[in-house]
Amino acid sequence: MGEARVFHFAGHAVYWRDGIALVVVPDAADPRADGRLGILRITPATQLPAELAVFSACSTADLEENATVLPTRLAESALLAGAHHVVGTLWDVDSSATGRFDAALYGFLQQGKSVPEAVSAAVGSIRTLGEFQHPYFWASFALFQTAD
Repeated sequence: MGEARVFHFAGHAVYWRDGIALVVVPDAADPRADGRLGILRITPATQLPAELAVFSACSTADLEENATVLPTRLAESALLAGAHHVVGTLWDVDSSATGRFDAALYGFLQQGKSVPEAVSAAVGSIRTLGEFQHPYFWASFALFQTAD
């Protein structure tokens, strides 16, 4: 993560030890218990000096443990870890809509749009698709960014 200009995670997020963790491939050789379980926590101490971090994962807001996952915690941690822009989701998202959003986002970035412009344009592009017109499909994508 330390050298990435863009950090993109597509998968699942879970509530883990009073915060949000990303579910990754377990690593039996990892000395950390979380790593052996396949849990990646991003904390302010994590090195994530990316221009853009995209978390294409469900917020898992209604966990069986009755805990609430707040994407702002993950976004805040990523910003404090060095990311300049963070895109996250505010609730459980539809995989097809998220895939369309991601493709549109990177397409707009390749066209030279700024991150805020690209996020707005990507949301606008999926809103126009018949099957994704309901706000459930597009309104969950949120941009968090540093002030500079």
